[in-house]
Amino acid sequence: MKKLETLRINCWCVDEELMQMIIKFEMLKHLEIRIANWYFGPRILHRQLSNLKGPIEKLLVSSELTIYELVRSIEPLKTLKEFRIDGRSIQSSFDSFANRNDDKCQPAKVDANEQNLMHLKLHTLHVSVDSTYEELIKLISHGDFKAFADIKKLVIDVIAILSKDNQVSSESSPELLNNLIENVFETFKQLDVLVFCYKSSDISEEEAHILREFFSSRCKSLKERCEWSDECDEEQTIFELYK
Repeated sequence: MKKLETLRINCWCVDEELMQMIIKFEMLKHLEIRIANWYFGPRILHRQLSNLKGPIEKLLVSSELTIYELVRSIEPLKTLKEFRIDGRSIQSSFDSFANRNDDKCQPAKVDANEQNLMHLKLHTLHVSVDSTYEELIKLISHGDFKAFADIKKLVIDVIAILSKDNQVSSESSPELLNNLIENVFETFKQLDVLVFCYKSSDISEEEAHILREFFSSRCKSLKERCEWSDECDEEQTIFELYK
């Protein structure tokens, strides 16, 4: 078991015993942890992620941790190349560290220029979202995301873009999309490629055409493809914007 390289965990909560078991996998390269109940286990996860012994290259975390807590947790993982987070859980915890009376709570660690995570190999940040475009802009603009400023690739997995009345949006908003892209390139100044992944069933052919035309006008080159996603168990339409 110590030679295990890939581990995916879907559980109700995380306890110390489970995390100690994970830590013992010395060859672990790909780890995914999804906690169904965000109220049980996040503190344990926050404390133990930094203790992973394996040469972790790809990490997914779905738990109610703040951006600050996630950044501090992965700082010691020097081999990490791709980090995937669940934006839905983060949005519900924006204010949690701001309201805590924790003397150890410090801003996310950045370099002398206050730009990048003290992390040499992190290349890709993958964010899953289920919200309005306004909330997605708020998420990307959050101050602690500056810790990821030197990433080369940002993947936004759009589970569903909602309207303000919490219904799936039936039309694309060029103005909001433009604001989002501007915020992305302002936050991630070293970015080479920005990727939007939509469920193919959530966008009509007309909406796909609108997105195609819009994205083409905002980047040097655009690649589009459709592929099956095991994550959402259906086909995704993927737009890759090259800066």
